[in-house]
Amino acid sequence: MPELLDSFDLNGPNGVHQCLVMESLGPSMASLAESHEANRLLGVAAWEVSKQVVRAIAFVHRMGIVHGGLL
Repeated sequence: MPELLDSFDLNGPNGVHQCLVMESLGPSMASLAESHEANRLLGVAAWEVSKQVVRAIAFVHRMGIVHGGLL
């Protein structure tokens, strides 16, 4: 279970939104790419990672959660 690092409310043009800041759950794409000789993911690995990311974001959106990236 990921650790909740912080939470806050954000007042925006569409109302008040609860924001949750969670710990990262794995290596960054940059560190994965750096672990390969060509400093990039191989095509098959990049495709699989991309599919998983899109599916995960689609799932949280269906649950009414908006995902924000790292700053």
